[in-house]
Amino acid sequence: MLGCDVVGFHIDDYCVNFVDCCQRRLGCRVDRKNLLVEHGGRTVRVRALPIGIPFKRFVTLAENAPKVS
Repeated sequence: MLGCDVVGFHIDDYCVNFVDCCQRRLGCRVDRKNLLVEHGGRTVRVRALPIGIPFKRFVTLAENAPKVS
């Protein structure tokens, strides 16, 4: 994962946990405030990138689905 330029997780807590693990387990230099991890001469950005679900679309599909008898 640290070979990427950006690593994304669903929520901020997961980002902080990943940064902490990189520091504790791998000995990486980290910047918790900016969610950066230095590894192998590179800086990796860690970001929360939540996945949205179009809930209303699924409700509409369910309401308009053919009835099974």
